[in-house]
Amino acid sequence: MGRKAVIRQLPELSAILPNREEWLRAPNKSHAVESGLRQVVAAVRGRKRVPFYAMREVAEYFDSSLRAVSAAYEKLGQEGLLTIVRGSQTLLEGRRQAPKSPLRGVVGIPVALPSFLFGNNPRQFFIRFEEELRRLSYVVDFIFYATGSDDTHHLVERLLSHDLDTAMWMGPPHAMKDAILRLNDAGIHQLIVGDGPTMLPLQSYTLDLDQGFQQAAAGWHKQGTSTVHLVGPKRSLAPQFLRKVKTAFSRQGFKITEAFCEPIDFFTQIGCLPKETGLVFLEHFHYEILCNHDWQAMRDIFLRHRTLLAQGLVYHHAFQGSKIPIETLELGFASIAVRLARDIATRSYLTSKENTTFPTHWVQDGDLGTVTRNI
Repeated sequence: MGRKAVIRQLPELSAILPNREEWLRAPNKSHAVESGLRQVVAAVRGRKRVPFYAMREVAEYFDSSLRAVSAAYEKLGQEGLLTIVRGSQTLLEGRRQAPKSPLRGVVGIPVALPSFLFGNNPRQFFIRFEEELRRLSYVVDFIFYATGSDDTHHLVERLLSHDLDTAMWMGPPHAMKDAILRLNDAGIHQLIVGDGPTMLPLQSYTLDLDQGFQQAAAGWHKQGTSTVHLVGPKRSLAPQFLRKVKTAFSRQGFKITEAFCEPIDFFTQIGCLPKETGLVFLEHFHYEILCNHDWQAMRDIFLRHRTLLAQGLVYHHAFQGSKIPIETLELGFASIAVRLARDIATRSYLTSKENTTFPTHWVQDGDLGTVTRNI
């Protein structure tokens, strides 16, 4: 039995894109196909779903390969504009689609750019948190913002434009306090995951860094290490890590030295340290920059000194397959993501009077040669 004929009621492509010769002369054929199709979609898309142009028809109009057309269709499909029915037809989605399941709300996640660009831990958390919320029928919007600026007005306007029901902050810097209070005044429910108590009138979840650092300090002391060198950037994004590390190691009687400098200065200074000195790298973005600056020198440092990476293991392609022992803190972001999604779905965080604490644990058997990059 032959295929059922597809009845299309769209105008000819030449009626929407009359200057065919200009499209044929485009230097980048793939870009021309995608750009032209976007114009077509904008021109013919209505409220109802309708059959879209056949790929062969589009390829013929642009004098392009089917592969380039297929790639453009796939991209538009990912954006929800087209639905490709394999072996049958392509459908142009209507402007107003009824959701397949009732939506329970919109959750906004303001994300500081450094926390997403550097390190696997934050990325794993955000990805898992989004998966859990979508499974529970929530729409998730990521709103990225730069750190180091006290101007929060633009960020607040961006957040409000998403029509959020709930916002979740992961370790917001102090500069975000005004933004958080303004969202609270606007009636948006908010949750904060931080590493200590907050003075803000919101439900907070505490990441107990003290426990992990105290375990590490006690373990190092028991195993014979007595001197620790703390390494961080000149401008800290997480000063609390320094305070908590110093407190934990001071209680164990460690001699503590510090280095907050640019990469070139760090590599000059580090050679003067005795081999028995333990190193604690405080902030992920900083020690990832150091690895990218001179991965061989960093590998040698990791092999020479006992090292704790306070914000999770670092990935570098040159480390793969090598045995590079390292220590870190297990922050338990996967379980935190599941718990937060559940609390949002049950709305239990709105009535809870006590903050929830998530423990951290010292991990001493890490291996940088096995770390993979999670995007």
